Amino acid sequence: MAHKFTTAAFLIIGNEILDGSTKDKNLAELIAQLNPKGILVREVRVVRDEEVAIIDALKQFTDAYDFVFTSGGIGPTHDDITTSTVAKFFGKELQLNQESLQTMQDRYKVEGRDLSYMNDYVMKMAYLPQDAVPIKNSISAAPGFQIGKVYVLAGVPNIFQAMLESLLTEVPQGRVMHSSSMLVYVGESRIAEDLEKMEEEESATNNLEIGSYPRRLEGGPPHYSVKVVARSDQPQLPNEVLGKLQKIFKQRGIDCKMDTP
Repeated sequence: MAHKFTTAAFLIIGNEILDGSTKDKNLAELIAQLNPKGILVREVRVVRDEEVAIIDALKQFTDAYDFVFTSGGIGPTHDDITTSTVAKFFGKELQLNQESLQTMQDRYKVEGRDLSYMNDYVMKMAYLPQDAVPIKNSISAAPGFQIGKVYVLAGVPNIFQAMLESLLTEVPQGRVMHSSSMLVYVGESRIAEDLEKMEEEESATNNLEIGSYPRRLEGGPPHYSVKVVARSDQPQLPNEVLGKLQKIFKQRGIDCKMDTP
């Protein structure tokens, strides 16, 4: 019997991502952290620092997924509009969050900085939407926040990672996907029908996905290999399915072997 998976979407916010001046490093980190929690990232979108684009994405994502994670746009500058936009999306006012303010002040004191340097731009980061829950930031103290199913995180990779690790202790465990892989030394088209049939047969009663990822091997005449990956929430099923495929391929004289990490 197939079961419902816990799903998530990731909204990457920042002009610098779309103009190519900065490469996103947070998607891979998010997936690496969510997979063991049984939360599957099903959609990713990159938008500019524009209110309409952010709100449109939030509307679609919150309607479709269990969790929504965002990165970017929560700093002190004029183009950091994510916090105010999320507040508008939820119909909430921005309020000075006393817990966040105290955390930021404590960090200033530990670092020997005068509190007078906490100007309006710094203070901006202590304002969160009403009813939002701060997400701890062990790197620079300025918080992210959670409101509803939306988790708003920094864009700077090490801060994003710190916030993510902090919040995931509070996120419930979902159904974990397990995977196994096999290397097949032919062109992808030679095995496409076999993969399709196997997935159709197994997914009728189980949560199973089969993917194939080809590459051309270096040297000599054209040679190809295909990495076949089976994924399921049943720990033993990926290996069982690949074992069946391996038997089929070998009967047809196709060279293949199980892939080891």
